[in-house]
Amino acid sequence: MVFARPALRMFAGDFGGDAARFELSAGLLRVLFPYIFFMGSAAVGIATLQTLGRYGALAFAPALLNVAFLIAPFALVPLCVRAGLPPIYGMALGALLGGALQLLALVPPLRRERMLPMPRLSLSHPAVRRAAALLAPSLVGLGIYQVDVVVSNRFLASMPAGAVSAFSYAQRIADIPQGIFITAVASSFLPELSRAITNGERDRATEKLGDMLGIATFVSVPVAVILAAYGEAVVPLIYGYGRFQAQGAQGILEVVRSLRWQAANVALLSLVRQFVAAYHAAQAPRVPVAVSAVDLAVFIGLAVVLSGPMGHAGVAAAIAGSTLVQLALLVAFVHRYVRVPWGRVLSTLVRVVAAAAATGVAARGLVAMLPWHEATVQARGLAIAGGFALGTVYLLAAWLLGIKEIEAVAGKVRSRLRRRRR
Repeated sequence: MVFARPALRMFAGDFGGDAARFELSAGLLRVLFPYIFFMGSAAVGIATLQTLGRYGALAFAPALLNVAFLIAPFALVPLCVRAGLPPIYGMALGALLGGALQLLALVPPLRRERMLPMPRLSLSHPAVRRAAALLAPSLVGLGIYQVDVVVSNRFLASMPAGAVSAFSYAQRIADIPQGIFITAVASSFLPELSRAITNGERDRATEKLGDMLGIATFVSVPVAVILAAYGEAVVPLIYGYGRFQAQGAQGILEVVRSLRWQAANVALLSLVRQFVAAYHAAQAPRVPVAVSAVDLAVFIGLAVVLSGPMGHAGVAAAIAGSTLVQLALLVAFVHRYVRVPWGRVLSTLVRVVAAAAATGVAARGLVAMLPWHEATVQARGLAIAGGFALGTVYLLAAWLLGIKEIEAVAGKVRSRLRRRRR
């Protein structure tokens, strides 16, 4: 917080010499930095509940950040304006509020599990040393990911005004399915997969990895196709208000350009997350770290080539391309730790792609008919109805093609509803 300016200059450049943008960004960095405390503390609680097989709060807590973001424009932004601060500071305070709410949401379930001990520093316990040994390569991997983020920001900050916003708007949309579905699949299966590998139950580990890859594919591929093919309706539905609305169809299409590539990354990243979970379940985190280093090098090379002719969409395309390379490398070495049921996985993938392709054709037809460029209640209502229709098309196609994962997903939903009623 003290060194916000030099840190920002290191990570994001000087925004093309725009002093006002630079100073605003430095101020926002100071306000947002305490968010790390809330999320770091919440991560400990999430790991504890995940280990105990308690997933209700894990699914609910992240939604509170969105709740805080919805409250911020109406409650916190006016307060900042009255205090003489730029309105965007209200959204930054909303992020802090969301972080605090996520942490507080974990307290009741942790208390029920008697998992709220007082913190104490002890490095002598063997389990602590073992955890530290496993954590070290993971920290290196996370550091590589952060370098990836920094490099992305440097590319975007050097582009004309609007590039950072268009990329960020598309990224927020792509983050929704990643946070709700993709991370949840890996998190919910990880304890079972870890136990199977640790106990030497190879067939059970193979079955669980097949379940993870099947459900991730079943959910992520159609979501990616719908985001890419139906983006002209999705973007104004979410952002078509205020100053964004004044940009008209061109502003929408700029976000859609980036969204299409980030949608492809949603499907690729869903599979990457499952394979990374398999490596961690086998207590072999060094392989994902090495692969992440290659992924970073590939991303930089692609971004240099693509960002010139494609702008911010080129950065998004570079991310998708590097994720594809990452997936290929993870697949190449995973057989050393767990067997992949390739026959089952490829059968599901072919059927899912066929069902998603039919959904994509329907999505393009809807875009051609809908008044997506009109900022009216009627246009937004039609866009929402079209989204539900596309979901129905996919589920119907999946049922006709005999995709078994449709019953697995439905079973998990029914089980979750029964637990909530109890």
